[in-house]
Amino acid sequence: MHSVHARVLNDILFAGVIYKAPTTPNDNLVRLRNGIESRRLTGLKIKQHEIELSVYGFADYFPDAPRPPVTGTRPSRLQIEPGILIGAEPPWKIRSLALPRIGIG
Repeated sequence: MHSVHARVLNDILFAGVIYKAPTTPNDNLVRLRNGIESRRLTGLKIKQHEIELSVYGFADYFPDAPRPPVTGTRPSRLQIEPGILIGAEPPWKIRSLALPRIGIG
């Protein structure tokens, strides 16, 4: 029997930039991120590693979106990223370094 494992992510990020040029104003931003990931083992094995599939989604909200680098464009307050990942359980390793999952998002 293969179970589904889910994780929920919530975080807040503050970042800023201070320019050296006096004509360029400094900028900062706050990002609120909510996300979810769901993992499931497939039952397909390669040696002792079982293939694992994951789907995820993140929603980033910027209350005061940063200025875009191109003049005349509007800042986007909401950004959404869906994606899929494939990996193994236990993870494949090169020596003692665990290899990351591969995905597209």
